[in-house]
Amino acid sequence: MTYGYETKYQRIQVLNLPKSHTNDAIAIACAIGEVVKPSGIVYQARCIARGNYQLYNGKHSEHRVWAPRKVKGWKLFELVEAKGQIGYIGGRRLMGAFVIKEVATGKKLLEVTPRKLRRLARTQQSWVIVKQPSGTKEERASSSV
Repeated sequence: MTYGYETKYQRIQVLNLPKSHTNDAIAIACAIGEVVKPSGIVYQARCIARGNYQLYNGKHSEHRVWAPRKVKGWKLFELVEAKGQIGYIGGRRLMGAFVIKEVATGKKLLEVTPRKLRRLARTQQSWVIVKQPSGTKEERASSSV
C-alpha cells in the first residue's frame, strides 16, 4: 500500500514528472529512490464484455433479444477508422449503420455505414488495447502540482 504523500514525493522530487495518472502509476511501481525514464508510449487497455447477457426485454420479458455476432463482416468493439477519426464499433442501428465511439472516453463520435469503415484492429480476448503517445492530455487528473 502506498500513501498519496509518498507517491507525490516520488513523482516530483525523485522522478521529476508532471501530474498524471500514468506518472502516478510509475511513481507507485518504483522503489523508494529508484529513478526510471518513462517510455514515450502509453498503452490504454479497456475491458469489454464477451457477450450480450440480456436475454429478454419488454415489460413482462416477452421479447427475445437476438442479434447476430457479425454484421457484414464487422463485430462490436473492433477498432476502426472512419472519416479520419479513430474509434471502436459501439453499437448497431436498424438502418445498417454502426455507432463509432471514442476509445478513451466511450463518447459517441459518429454513425457510419460499414463500407466507409477501415479496420485497424480486432478485439484481443475481451480487451481493446490502444497505443497513445504519453504527451496527450489525460482526463480526470487532479492538481497540476
